[in-house]
Amino acid sequence: MNVPFFRVDCSGRELHYLQQVLESGWLTTSRFAAQLEQRFAETLGVPHAIAVNSCTAALHLAVEALGVGPGTPVLVPTLTFTATAEVVRYLGGQIVLCDVDPRSGLLTPEILAAALDRHPEVRVVMPVHFGGLACDLEALRAIAEPRGAAIVEDAAHAFPARYPTQDGSAGAYVGAGRSAACCFSFYANKTIT
Repeated sequence: MNVPFFRVDCSGRELHYLQQVLESGWLTTSRFAAQLEQRFAETLGVPHAIAVNSCTAALHLAVEALGVGPGTPVLVPTLTFTATAEVVRYLGGQIVLCDVDPRSGLLTPEILAAALDRHPEVRVVMPVHFGGLACDLEALRAIAEPRGAAIVEDAAHAFPARYPTQDGSAGAYVGAGRSAACCFSFYANKTIT
């Protein structure tokens, strides 16, 4: 049995739109890129969305904008793609690994609190939403922010996941939270694609 990595489905108007992009003369910065940014921001209910070439690039820009540089300690969960930690290392930051919940694969408030107790020097926390599940961003913020740590969400594996709520109702989309940044991926095997 051969299970494909992904299946391209162009049964709608995808080829028509692709032809419009190619004929515009602008492969990456056509009007379609601006439309994607605008519609994505509207969907999430946020003021801005910026399209870059990969989630790795988005994570890099986010942590660099927060001042991560040589020696800056950044908390990264052990269950993630290498890019989450790589962007920290690329900037010379110190990667501080922490466990995740063995059932959900997510960073939990309890795990975060224990990790920050052991590493109070951490300045950025990078929770990874994974497999369509979202971390409890509000609970993580309530622990990280009073300790001076900003949050950059790695949501490469999450959209259209929703944040959990106290009452169990459908929360806001991942990315609509109040973190420093939330980074997505449109790679072939991601939930959004």
